[in-house]
Amino acid sequence: SLLIENKKSSIALHYRKAPELEDIAKKIMLEAQKIFPNLRLIQGKFVYELIPAQANKGLAIKEVLAHLNQYEVYTPIFIGDDVTDEDGFYFVNQLEDGISIKVGQGLTHAKYQLKDTKQVYDFLESFLDHIRNHDNNFKGNNNLDGEKTCLN
Repeated sequence: SLLIENKKSSIALHYRKAPELEDIAKKIMLEAQKIFPNLRLIQGKFVYELIPAQANKGLAIKEVLAHLNQYEVYTPIFIGDDVTDEDGFYFVNQLEDGISIKVGQGLTHAKYQLKDTKQVYDFLESFLDHIRNHDNNFKGNNNLDGEKTCLN
């Protein structure tokens, strides 16, 4: 079956549970795009998504970084596993200390690739250990809550 995901500014049609319906899913989304010409159609892993024409993950990363303290030192890391992540990889690669990592096989703009989520976990554990052991500015916060820790 197909699954519709209504996001605030986009809509996705997933066909993961029925890959044989890919052509039908694409036709549905192309028809929907005719009604909403300000949206562009992108394809991900077992999904078609209509998103605002100007939106991409690279611009989203740029927006997040704009809100960080410009006097702090950050290492932006962007990890993704989908073709929709390529804009993010490309943007992060333009940053002096940016790290872009694709999970899985395939051509990519990412500087690095990891095989699977287990390798992502191992990388993040090693990265955190390195920071704890070598960064004098690390605040020592052992309660790591993702963006909350990054934004402190």
